[in-house]
Amino acid sequence: MNVENMNKKIPKALLVINITTLLILFISCFNLSVWSDEAFDLNLITHKFGYFLLNSRDASPPLHFAILKAFVDIFSFVFPKINSIYIAKFCSLVPYVVICVISNTYVKKKFGELAGALCGLLCITMPTLYTFGIQIRQYSWTVLLAFVWFVFFCEYVSNEKLVYAAVLALVGPISVFAHYYVVFGIVYAYVFYGIYCIVTKKYKQILMLVLSSIASSLIFSIWLYIALKSIVKAASTFWIPTVTSKDVISSFLFPFKLDVDKMYSGTFCAIIFIILICYFIYKWIKSKKSIDKVFVCIGLTMPFFVTIVGLLIGRFCFSIFQPRYVMTIMACFWMCFAISVSKEIVSNKWRMVLIAFLMIVASLDVAKHTKDEMEYSNNIKILNRFLEKNEGLLIVDDKRVNACLPFYTNDNILFIDTDDDWDSVIDNIRSNDQAFFLHSDMHDVDSTYMDKLKKEGVSFDYVSECGIEYVGVTIYKIKCE
Repeated sequence: MNVENMNKKIPKALLVINITTLLILFISCFNLSVWSDEAFDLNLITHKFGYFLLNSRDASPPLHFAILKAFVDIFSFVFPKINSIYIAKFCSLVPYVVICVISNTYVKKKFGELAGALCGLLCITMPTLYTFGIQIRQYSWTVLLAFVWFVFFCEYVSNEKLVYAAVLALVGPISVFAHYYVVFGIVYAYVFYGIYCIVTKKYKQILMLVLSSIASSLIFSIWLYIALKSIVKAASTFWIPTVTSKDVISSFLFPFKLDVDKMYSGTFCAIIFIILICYFIYKWIKSKKSIDKVFVCIGLTMPFFVTIVGLLIGRFCFSIFQPRYVMTIMACFWMCFAISVSKEIVSNKWRMVLIAFLMIVASLDVAKHTKDEMEYSNNIKILNRFLEKNEGLLIVDDKRVNACLPFYTNDNILFIDTDDDWDSVIDNIRSNDQAFFLHSDMHDVDSTYMDKLKKEGVSFDYVSECGIEYVGVTIYKIKCE
C-alpha cells in the first residue's frame, strides 16, 4: 500500500477509533461509583441555583454547577427511574462529544482530514483528559469551553476580523466561569499574539486585541468580587499543600504523563511528548506559514505557561494549584499538536511512527481507566449487596467514604475522628441491634480507632471487602461485649 492510500485511510480509521472511544465512555457512565469531589458536586446541586452561585464552599466558579443541576433536573424529570449518578456522568461526557464534532468538521475543513480526526481522538484519549471524561466535575465542560475559545482565536488570527475579536471577548469569560485557571491560558494567548503584532507592526490588530481584552475583563469583573472572596476563603482551609521545589518537574510532566507504573513508562511517555513539542516549535519557527505558526506555537506552549503561573501562585500566594488544573486548556494544545503531526513539517515516514506512538498511548490510557472503572463498579456492587442484606449503624473512619456513602444507603452513618467522644460512640453501638465498621485502607487506623474500640470491649468480625472509587474498604461486623 503506497503512502497516498495510507494517508487517505488513516483519518477514516482514526474516526472509527474516535467513535468507539466515545461509546466506551458512554458505557462507563453506567457506573454508580463516585468519589468525594463528585459527591460534593452532587450534594451542591440539590440546592437552588442561588445557593451555589453565591455560597459555594470551595473556589470553583458556578457555571459547571448550573449546567449540572439543569441537566440532572431535566433528565430526572423526563426519566425518573434512571439514577441521577448516571445522568450526571453523561452530562460530563457531552462536552467530549461536542469536541469530537468540532474536530471532525471545523478542524477538518481548515487543516485537513487527518488533523481533524487526530484532534478529536487526542482531545479525549490523551493523559488526564480521558481520566476526567465522565467524572462529575467541571473539567470536561471547561475543556470544551476553552477549546471553543481557542477555535475562535484561531479564526481571529487567520482572518483578523473584528467579529472574531468580539466573540473572543464573550466566550473568554464564559470559559473562565467554568474554571478560573483558564484565564491564564487566555491571557497568555492575548499577550503572545500582541507581541507578535507589535513586532510585525500590525497596529490595527493590536487595537482590536486591546479592545477585546478590555471587553472580556469588564464582563468578568461582574463576578470578580465573588471570585476573589471565594478563593481567599477556600485558600485558608484548602487541603492542597504549598508548592515546593519537588513539585516543579512533576507538574510540568503531569499533562503528558501516562498513568501507568511499569518501569517509569509514564514519565518516559511525558519526556517523549516534551521532546516532540520542542521539535514542532523549532520546525514551525522555520516554516514560512507565518499565520499558522503563530497560533500553533501559542497552543503548543500554553500548558507550560499555565503550569508556571500555577506553581508561582501555589508557592507565593495561595495553595490552590494542582497539576490537573492545567488540563482545562489541554484541548487547545492537542489541537495544535494534531495540526503539527498532519503538516509537512513532519515527513510521511515519521508521521506514521508518530501516529502509531499516539495510538499506543491512547490505547494504554483507555485500557487502564476502563479497567479501573470496572473495578470501581464491581466494588460498589459488593457494597450494595452488603447494604441490601444488612441494616444498622455504619461507623466510618474516612471522610471520603463518609461523603460518598449516603448515595448508597439511608442507614445511620457515624463518622469517627480523633476528637470524638468515645463513650458516645460506644453508646451508639450498644443502642443499635446491628453495627458495622467500614475501615478505609487509605490510612493506618488499626492502631488508633480499632484499638480504641477494642479496649472498650468492641469485637470485630470480618464480613467482606469492597471500595468506594480508589478507597479500599474492609467491612467488619462489630458488637460491644
